[in-house]
Amino acid sequence: MAEPNPLPWPSLNTAIAAVFGYPVKLHDNFSKTDDPSERIIIQRKLLVALHELRLSLFELPAEVSVKLDGTNVARDSRGTIYGRRQGIEETAVNYCGAPLEAVRAVDVSKVFTT
Repeated sequence: MAEPNPLPWPSLNTAIAAVFGYPVKLHDNFSKTDDPSERIIIQRKLLVALHELRLSLFELPAEVSVKLDGTNVARDSRGTIYGRRQGIEETAVNYCGAPLEAVRAVDVSKVFTT
């Protein structure tokens, strides 16, 4: 029996909302108010939020993956393959109807650096 994936990933919609939701909300609030003091407060918060967003997108380390055949599959630096919520048995040939041959052929050493 496969073990649960220790790091299940959220859906894309959740990730997009988490990354862009707060700056968008601040922008919307800024455009809805005419109060100059409120606009200054929102503007300062927006500048901080955009700075943090820039750091998150361009300065912090990131992990990448390729989605094959519409199936949520990932492979770590040890070669273990995971579905979105569970590990995939080493002997498995397919996962959710998608062949795992291409996933096993990936040279993860070219993706992962220490």
